[in-house]
Amino acid sequence: MDGKCVATLDHAANRDCQRQSGAKEQGPHWLYRVVNATLISSAAAVCIDQQPIPAKTNDMGVFPSFFAGLLSTYGRANLFEVVTMDAGFCSEHNARLVDDAGRGTGSRSRTISPSCDARPNAFCSRRPCGANPRHRRSGRVIRRAVGFVASCGAPTRWQRGPRGRTCAR
Repeated sequence: MDGKCVATLDHAANRDCQRQSGAKEQGPHWLYRVVNATLISSAAAVCIDQQPIPAKTNDMGVFPSFFAGLLSTYGRANLFEVVTMDAGFCSEHNARLVDDAGRGTGSRSRTISPSCDARPNAFCSRRPCGANPRHRRSGRVIRRAVGFVASCGAPTRWQRGPRGRTCAR
């Protein structure tokens, strides 16, 4: 999941446009923002849903209703097992929503956030963190695994190993 600004306007085109203060010479402007969900595990990385972010909230605030909509639409199909998001969505409440739905969660922030980075395993009480889906491609069994890394620190690199790519420092 990710939040995006899809338009910067000189007027409020609809009720979801958020007013921003600009430099005095520029005057105010309005941002039309959306949250979208992309199925990154598919070869085409298809956007499966998109919703406007109301003017009075942000990524974190719109997450509960957006996630509920994804579960309503795709939950029975088990289309996704892990929800990845950036720090804009990161809160203990949102992580618990994902865990309560039986899904794994992953997020990344550049600073240590007590509610996300420092205690990731606190949100994974009912099942192991991450997912290990298996599928076939060209006759070969492909297994993808997602897990938590306390910190990969800078500089980081990805190493190829017997089990695929590993974050190393």
